[in-house]
Formats: sequence, structure tokens, C-alpha cells
Amino acid sequence: MEKSSYRVVCEVGSIGELNAIALKARDDGNRHLVLVTGVPGAGKTLLSLQFVYNDHFDQGHESKGAVMLSGNGPLVKVLQHALKSRVFVGDVHGFLKQYGGQSQNNPKERIFVYDEAQRAWDAARVREKRGHGASEPMDFVNIGDRLPDWCVMVGLIGEGQEIHLGEEAGIIQWAQALENGAKRWVVHCPADCRTMPKLLCQSASSDTRARLRPTNAMASSFRPC
Repeated sequence: MEKSSYRVVCEVGSIGELNAIALKARDDGNRHLVLVTGVPGAGKTLLSLQFVYNDHFDQGHESKGAVMLSGNGPLVKVLQHALKSRVFVGDVHGFLKQYGGQSQNNPKERIFVYDEAQRAWDAARVREKRGHGASEPMDFVNIGDRLPDWCVMVGLIGEGQEIHLGEEAGIIQWAQALENGAKRWVVHCPADCRTMPKLLCQSASSDTRARLRPTNAMASSFRPC
């Protein structure tokens, strides 16, 4: 088994940058974790919808498979209704019931966006609800490790929103999952590391000002057909 490791880079937070990360992951056969932070209302959900909805790859390349996942059931239903499709948006708990835990089934998608990823369930909550002891971030890392080629995992981080039972561990679970994973990952996170675990940000340059944070321009540019 390949030794578990990852490296941290800081990128500019734009749709173009996310597209470039997806293309590089596919072309190089790598696994990438992208953490996008912002306060409630900053536009993270619209950013993710645009990223999933748009055709990322040049014509002539086979289409990527991408899905936005959320544990907010009412939001999932509203978005599925608005988009008139269940292809782009799904329930994260149903997804992980199918592909997480001891499952060896692989999803067809290679790009996963987890809305409110700071609220991912810890191992105790997953054990209570699904009967196995891997946290949701660990499930996603295991799924990515299991895929034969590449993947991009985007975690949308709402700052200060770990509010329910089993969510207290917050985003540090993503760092722990990478530490315990089987494959090498590239991590993209904000240069401003105040809300990131030091474990994820220790390799980020202290003098860089690049941030993975949504802007109004990014959020307003999504227009579903």
C-alpha cells in the first residue's frame, strides 16, 4: 500500500481555478482536496453549483462526473426542484450509505462537493447511524483512495457552524482522514489559516495572500438553464 501523505498548496478562489484543479487531477491521475471557506451567505453553495453544473473539460474530452452533496435535506429538495434534475445534487448520507463503510462499490463521479463539510459526522455518530466506525471525511478519503484514477473532493466550510451532535470535531476530521488514508493527496486551502487546522496549513507559505474564498462575482455568475 502506498504510504499515506499529502502536500498543501494555496490557490486563488475562483471557478477558473477550481476547473484548473479538476483538469490537472484528471490529467495527472491525482487526488485533490479543496477547502473553500466563508461565512454564511458568502456564496459557497452557488459556487459549488456552478462548479458541478458547468462543463469543465474542453470539447473532445469525456465529460467529468460531478455531484454536489449536502446533509441539508430541505436544501437538496429545493435545488433538485430548481434544477429539474437529481443528477447534480444529492443527499450526502444516502451517498455514503451506498459507497462508504465496508462497501467496495465505486461511484461514477470523480468530482464531489460536500456543502457544509465542517458539519461532517464524526466516527461515533456514523457508528450510531450506519454501524461502522469511519467518520464521514474518512469515508470520502477511502472512496477517493479506492478510485482507480483520480478525484477532486471539494469541502465547503461554513465558519463557526458545527451545531449538531456529532459535528463538534469540525474540519480537523479532514486532516485526520488524510493522515490515515492510503494514497497521496494534494490539499488546497486558504492562505489565511485561522480557521484551518495547523496540520493542514503547516506547509502553506506565510507570506502568500491567495485565498480559497467565494466572491460576489463568482456567486452571481451561475445561471442554470
